[in-house]
Amino acid sequence: MGELLDGIHRIDGTDYLSVFLVDCGEHLVLFDTGMNRKDGPRILDYINGLGKPLKLIIITHHHIDHVANIKKIRAETGAALAYHEAEAAHITEKADFFLTDGQRLESCDMEIIHAPGHTEGNISIYLPKQKAIILGDTIFDESGLIAPPEMYCMDYEEAKGIIQKLLNFEFDVVFPSHGRPMIEEAYAKVKNLVESLGGASL
Repeated sequence: MGELLDGIHRIDGTDYLSVFLVDCGEHLVLFDTGMNRKDGPRILDYINGLGKPLKLIIITHHHIDHVANIKKIRAETGAALAYHEAEAAHITEKADFFLTDGQRLESCDMEIIHAPGHTEGNISIYLPKQKAIILGDTIFDESGLIAPPEMYCMDYEEAKGIIQKLLNFEFDVVFPSHGRPMIEEAYAKVKNLVESLGGASL
């Protein structure tokens, strides 16, 4: 699909999982690395096509569909690797630094949202300039927004409850790893999901 919104790209051709790339002006940041090893060359080709260096790989959580190509992409680009410390025991590739809740990455103006439940260190990423959230697996889209399926969650009740945290941010669109890459009236739809799951709206 290419560029979806002001510097936010979805990389074409990856299987099962949407892989996102953000153009930060002088450099790029990649979010997750695909499920299959064959996705690695597609991701690298897309990065090379933009003609800017990949500075950072952010992993939203440790599930295999998000981490398959870390080693290859890191070796080819020299990019730093970052994820939440709670994921360290599950990810073979050692992080260059850990991400924490509320952390601001100033070079690309993004904020880390720790959203445990799906996994202990699951994160989403808020981009205030675009009023967008890269969700990872905090929310899925299956012909409508849903909580991550219980079978894939470390703590399903926590995964459902933590979605309300997203309503603390001002956003117009969201980008789930599973489902449609862009959703109109996203804030209202996330609010409706929270209410349907028994949470209080803000």
